[in-house]
Amino acid sequence: MTKNNFFMFLKNSDKWQAAILWLGFLEGIAASVCLLFVPSDTGSILGLSPARFAILVAIMLPSASCLVLAITHKKKKAFLRIIRFFNKQPLLLMGAFILLSFLVFLIPVLLQDLYTGTNIFSYQAYSQRIKPLTTYTGLLLLQSAIWIMFTNLDVIKKELNIERKFFQIWGVSFIILLIFVGLIIISRFGLVHDPIGWGKPTVPLMEWQIWLGILLFVIFRLAENTSLFQYALIFIQKHHKFSNWIMTLTIWIAAFAIWSSIPVPPGFFATPPRAPNFEIYPFSDAAFYDFHAQSMLIGFGFRGDAIPPRPLYILFLAFAHILVGQEYTRVIMLQTALLAFLPVVVFWIGRKLANTQIGLVSSLYIIFREWTSIISTPFTSDVSNSKLLFADMPAALGISLVILSTIYWLQNPTQTKKALLTGGLLGISLLVRTQIIILLPVLLVFFWINAYQKKIHLQSIVISSIVCLFGFILAVSPWLLRSYRITGQFVFDHPESQTRVMVQRYYANTDQTKYDRLPGETTGDYNQRLSASIRNKILSEPLDLVNFIAAHWLNNVIDNLQIFPIRFDIIDPAELIWPQHAFWENWNGEATLWQTGLMLLNLAVLTAGVVFLTTKNLWIGLFPLFVNFAYHFSNSAARNSGWRYTLPADWIFLLYFTAGIFALVNTGKKETFFYSPARIVTTKPESFFSLAPLASVILCIGLLPLAGESAFPRLYPKAASETTGHELIQVASNLPVEVQTGIKELTQDANAVLMDGRMLYPRFYSEKEGEEKTGKTGYAPLPYARYVFLVAGDPEGTVIFPHDNGELPLRNAQNVILAGCMDGLAVKAKIVYLPDSGEIFTANPSLPWACSTKP
Repeated sequence: MTKNNFFMFLKNSDKWQAAILWLGFLEGIAASVCLLFVPSDTGSILGLSPARFAILVAIMLPSASCLVLAITHKKKKAFLRIIRFFNKQPLLLMGAFILLSFLVFLIPVLLQDLYTGTNIFSYQAYSQRIKPLTTYTGLLLLQSAIWIMFTNLDVIKKELNIERKFFQIWGVSFIILLIFVGLIIISRFGLVHDPIGWGKPTVPLMEWQIWLGILLFVIFRLAENTSLFQYALIFIQKHHKFSNWIMTLTIWIAAFAIWSSIPVPPGFFATPPRAPNFEIYPFSDAAFYDFHAQSMLIGFGFRGDAIPPRPLYILFLAFAHILVGQEYTRVIMLQTALLAFLPVVVFWIGRKLANTQIGLVSSLYIIFREWTSIISTPFTSDVSNSKLLFADMPAALGISLVILSTIYWLQNPTQTKKALLTGGLLGISLLVRTQIIILLPVLLVFFWINAYQKKIHLQSIVISSIVCLFGFILAVSPWLLRSYRITGQFVFDHPESQTRVMVQRYYANTDQTKYDRLPGETTGDYNQRLSASIRNKILSEPLDLVNFIAAHWLNNVIDNLQIFPIRFDIIDPAELIWPQHAFWENWNGEATLWQTGLMLLNLAVLTAGVVFLTTKNLWIGLFPLFVNFAYHFSNSAARNSGWRYTLPADWIFLLYFTAGIFALVNTGKKETFFYSPARIVTTKPESFFSLAPLASVILCIGLLPLAGESAFPRLYPKAASETTGHELIQVASNLPVEVQTGIKELTQDANAVLMDGRMLYPRFYSEKEGEEKTGKTGYAPLPYARYVFLVAGDPEGTVIFPHDNGELPLRNAQNVILAGCMDGLAVKAKIVYLPDSGEIFTANPSLPWACSTKP
C-alpha cells in the first residue's frame, strides 16, 4: 500500500472504525486466553474462582461489544452520537485517553510494588490475575486515542498550529533543561550531599490531588459551552468584583475549615501531652519564638535587650495569647485563620498572571499540600505547617503578598502607590524572615527591565524605584534603630541562632566553641566578630564557597521538584490516599529509570507552565520563578538546603505546575474560560500627600514590634537574695527545721540561682525518660525523675526540678519562685514555690542544699 493510499484509508472513517473494533474484539479473546492460563486453584464457577470469573466477564463484555459494533456500527445511532462527541474535542480526548491508558497499565505495576514492599504474596497474585484485564483496557484506550487522532487529523493540526509558538519555546526550553539535567547526572553535582546542612525534600502533594486538579481543568474545558457554564460566565462578567470576592471568601473558608478540622498532631516541635497537665506545648525552635512572646507579655520585651529573629511573628504570638489565652490549640486556631490567606493570595496571583482557573486550582493545591503536611507531622523529620509555631508559613504568606503587589506594580509601573506598597510589604516580610531581603534586588531589576520594555520615561522609573526603597526603609528602620541603640550597630537578626549557625557551617572543621559568645562580649561586638569570620571565609576560599552554595542551591531546586511525588516504595494501598510514612525522605540523589522518567515528566509540565505564563506576561511571568531561585540562594549562602527551609518559596513551583497543566489541557483553544486580561493603566506619579496615608500605615506596622516591647508592665522584679530569697525563707516557716535551715543556706549561697517569673511548658519525665532526638539540657533521658520547664523573668532559663511525683500542680503560665544551682545550661531547682496557691515543694529525693556540693 502506497503512502497516499494509506492516508486515504485512514481518512475513510468507516474502514478505520471497523478495523479498530475488530482489533478490540480479537484482543479481548487473547486477553481471556491469557487469563485462563494464569496458574490458580480450582474455583467454584466453571472451574474459576469468583474473582477470576469477574475479571473474565470484565474482559468479555467490551470484547463482545466491539464485535457487535464492528458488524453493525453503521446502523447504530448511539455509536454515531459517541463519534460526534469525540469529534468536538478531539485533541483533549486523545490526550485524556492516553493518560487513562497509562494509569491502567500502571495498576499491576503498583500491585507488584506493594508485594515488593510488604512481601504479602496476595499482591503479586492480584498483579498476575489483573494484568490481562488492565493490558486489554489500556490497549483499548490507546487505540481509541489513535483512532481519534487519525479521524480528526485536520482539526488536530489546526489546534496544534494555534499553539505553534508555545510548543516551539517549550520544546527548546525543555531540551536545554535536559542537557542541564544530563550534566548533573554525569557530574553528580547537586546530588552528592554536602555533610553540612544538606536536607531532604519536604512534604509533597499526593498523586490523587494532582489528578483532581487535572480533572477540574478537563471539566472546565468540556463543560464551558454548556448552558449552565455560559450562565455562570455571564453572571461573573456582569458582577466580576462580587464574583471575585465570593471566590476569595470561599477559598479562605475551605482552607481554614480543612486545616482546622485536623487535630494538632504530636511531633518534635509540638510534643505529645504528658503529665502533669497533659497539654500540648511547643518545643525547640517553636518554644524559642513563643518564649520571646511570653517575655514580652510580662514586661521584659524581647527578653531584655536581645535581638531576636522574626520580631513580627513573635509579636503575633504575644497578641494571640492575649486574645485566646495560653492553650496551644487556641493559638493554633488563630494562626490557621491567618495562614488560610496564603491560598487566597496564590489565587489572586494565578488570576492576575493568567486566569481564574489557574488561580483556583493553584489555591486548591496549596490547601491539599498543607493538609498532607499536617497529617505527616508525626513521622516527618523536619516539617513546618500551620499547626506549629514556626515562621515558615508566615514567611510564605509574606512572599506571596510581595509577589502579588509586585505584579500589580509591574503591570502599572508608573503608579508610585503600588511601588510604595511593594517596598513596604517587602520590609514587613523581612520582620518575619530575614532571608527575604534577597528579593529586593530581584524585584527592582525586574521593574527596570519591565519599565524599559514598556518604554517608561526614565524620570518615572527613578521616582518609582526611590518610592519602593522608601517603603522598604519605612518598614525596617524602626527595628534597625532599636538594634543600633542596643548594640551600636545595625544588627537585624539574632547573632546566636542565625549568624553563629552560618559561621559554624562555613568553618565546619574548626572547634565550634571558638564562636561562642565570650564573657562580657556585647551583642554588637559578638555580631561583628562573627561577620568578620564570614568575610574572611569569602575572601580566603571563594571557590569552596561557590562550590557548596551552588550544590545546595541545586539541592533546593531538585527538592522543590519533588513536591510532585516520587515514590521509592509502597507499603500500604491506603498511603496513596494519605501518607503513612515519609516516602519522600528516601531520596538520596539516586533514582531508577522509572523515577527519572517521572521527574522529567514533572519538569516538562513545570516548564510548560513557565513558558505559558511568560508568553502571556513576558518578564512579569518569570518574576515568581526568580523569586523562588533567589530565596533558595539565600538559604544556600548559609550552607543550608532542603527540609522546611524551602517552604516559604516552594509553593511557586505549584503555581507554574498548575499553569503547565492548564496550558496542555487547553491546547488549541483561543480563549480561556474565566480569562483575566491584565489591565494596564498609565498614570502620572502620585503626589507626596496621596502617598502619606499608605506610608503612615507601613511605618506603624514597622513600629509594632517596638510598641509591643514597651506596651506591657513589668510583672516580676529582678530576683535577688535580699528579696526573693527572703520571701522563700518566710514561706518555708511551716516546713521542718532542717529544711528551713537548708533553704536559708541555699538563698545565701553566692553560687545559687534565684528565679521569680512565669513558669512555661512544665513537663514530667520518669526515670530514663525524655524527648526523642534531642540533646537539650533536661529533656534528654536522665537517670532520675524530674519536671522540666522554662521560666521567663530576670533571670530566665531552663529549670530541672527533680521529683518522683508526676502529679504536682505545676501549671503553664503560672507565677513561680524557686532557688537552685546551675547544672550545665539549666538550673537544678531545690525548692519551688507557687505564690498563687501558696504551695511549696522541695526536690524529692532531697538534694544537698549547698551549690558547692555535687549531688
